[in-house]
Amino acid sequence: MAKSPAPIEWKKLPEVTRKSSPWRKLKRRAKRYFLPISLAVAVALAVTIVVIVNLKKVEKHSSDAYLTISGSAMGSTWSVKIPTAELRDTTQNRLKSEITTLLDKLDSEMSLWNSQSEVSKFNDYLKEDWYPVPQEIADVVNKSILISEQTEGAFDITVAPLVFLWGFGPKNLNKNAGWIPNLDQITRTRQAVGFSYLQCQLNPPSLRKIDQSLQLDLGGIGKGYATDKVAEYLDLIQIKNYLVAVGGELRSKGEGVDGGGWNVGIQIPSTDNKRIFRQVNLINQCLSTSGDYNNILSFEGKVYSHLINPLTGVALERRSSSVSVLAGNSVTADALATAFMILGKEKGLALASRLKVEALFIWKGNEDKFESAQTPGFPK
Repeated sequence: MAKSPAPIEWKKLPEVTRKSSPWRKLKRRAKRYFLPISLAVAVALAVTIVVIVNLKKVEKHSSDAYLTISGSAMGSTWSVKIPTAELRDTTQNRLKSEITTLLDKLDSEMSLWNSQSEVSKFNDYLKEDWYPVPQEIADVVNKSILISEQTEGAFDITVAPLVFLWGFGPKNLNKNAGWIPNLDQITRTRQAVGFSYLQCQLNPPSLRKIDQSLQLDLGGIGKGYATDKVAEYLDLIQIKNYLVAVGGELRSKGEGVDGGGWNVGIQIPSTDNKRIFRQVNLINQCLSTSGDYNNILSFEGKVYSHLINPLTGVALERRSSSVSVLAGNSVTADALATAFMILGKEKGLALASRLKVEALFIWKGNEDKFESAQTPGFPK
């Protein structure tokens, strides 16, 4: 475990305000569908920075050029966009139902906001023997441990106790209203955080705690995994051209209608300005973007993000910044986008190069102008 951070002067404040920017919905040219979602879930989970689909390239096509289906799941929205030429009538009739069933199953297994989810049950389990879990959870945890090792703990799904302490999860353990966590609270809570305290086996799928107080939060990787599973389903039914979005995670296959790729836009990291900073054409690629302006906590001029450094226990101060990652699968892109936000620009770019993924860092610079830095292979 890393050493505790230098002492921090924490202030008591008269009032705490929270706000969260929901994911900006993808523009749709075809018929829309919606699924109901409870308010508790909708505001609960952190939403990554918006990545939107740019439809200018397909305006010359009729409204029937694409089938777009969408809904709500995992505390956010999801969308699947497919050229209608790819579909048969029977496929269209069952597509939304089967994707909804798939995502609802994952949500029921991984949500912290559902006390009966498999992750919640594991979090409440206070023994140190092997605990059986669904295969999906074992797969996600196994991947999480690998990325934790690659990032030296900058990404860590055992960060849940710190998430709760800062009040960003369903269990707000900071019971003194109007306070942010003090150094003693952070130090004590960090003792239960560390991926080395977690063991995973895939066959049979099961998890084991080395420390009974260990708890998991899959929010930094779950939507990426869900995106991959939807893509896996579309591959199974032989859809060869699609764009899947779950929250801020995108996965593409094929080249869209025009043959030039799926044109998407990366927004500047701001709640006040929805301007597109960079457009990217995705062809058989995955894009994930994580930012520090969604789901924030404000204290007397200081604004803290929901992103918490597992190595220090401290929430990142908002800098109006984001990281976008291109990778071969969404689960990797999702987790690394979170890790690179924690690491910062210099360390993040260096690690991206070592891991052979592409990354784009955006931040607000002087005179409120947004600047960027990127790996050589990220589209300009």
